[in-house]
Amino acid sequence: MRTEIFIGGKWTSGSGETFATRDAATGEVIAELPEATVPEVDSAVDAATAVKKARTPHAPSRYEQRRKGRSWIPGSGRCRR
Repeated sequence: MRTEIFIGGKWTSGSGETFATRDAATGEVIAELPEATVPEVDSAVDAATAVKKARTPHAPSRYEQRRKGRSWIPGSGRCRR
C-alpha cells in the first residue's frame, strides 16, 4: 500500500508519519494511512479549489436570474426558464 499523499496531481512523501484505520466493529487495523501536516492539507485544499474554479462555470447572480426570468440549476452550469 502506498504511504504517500496525492496533492495537486502528484504523489508526495508527506511527513512520513502514519495512522491506523480500524474496523469499528472489531477494532482490527484495516490499513496504515499517511498523516498530512497542516501545510500539506492547505496545499491540497488550494489545489482542489483551483480545479473546482477552473471547471465550474460562473453562476449568475440572483439579480441576473430574476432579470432573465430564469433559475440556476446548481451543479449543472445551466439556467432553466
